[in-house]
Amino acid sequence: MLCTGLSLIGRRAVEGLSAKVSQQAAEPGTADAAGDANAFCTVGAGQPRKLSPEEHFRIDVELATAFAQACRRGGIRPMSLLTSVGANPASRTCYLRIKDIVENDFRALGFERTSFFRPSRLVTKVLRYGLQDRVTRSASKAWAAPCASMPSAPAAVEKFWSTRTSCVY
Repeated sequence: MLCTGLSLIGRRAVEGLSAKVSQQAAEPGTADAAGDANAFCTVGAGQPRKLSPEEHFRIDVELATAFAQACRRGGIRPMSLLTSVGANPASRTCYLRIKDIVENDFRALGFERTSFFRPSRLVTKVLRYGLQDRVTRSASKAWAAPCASMPSAPAAVEKFWSTRTSCVY
């Protein structure tokens, strides 16, 4: 099956996209999500440490689940969710307990296929998480040093850290 276009539903519009991309700026669950498509939900707080636990829950669980419900009502059959390695109801961290809740909400909707993508680390060009980001970046650079003679070692390290995922179907 060939992908002929991309439709984005987000909380805010993204600038500078290709003309082949259509987008709706809307709260998840209020936009139209229908047709013969695959849906991939990346709704998340971004920096949950800067939010109250209630606001983090509203974004990561309620908004993401509202998006999935709209997709289900619209007849979307395969659904994917960006979540986190370690999502677990018994976790000591609120973040991982919240990720477990949203995974369970998606499972309960009964899509033909539900996929969870669980990155261990999201690497961005901007340091967003303070000390945690600095430690990760330092470790990745130290790991890359012995590989410096390899072509495109820095790109390989960035790709390694940004794509370490656990896929659960």
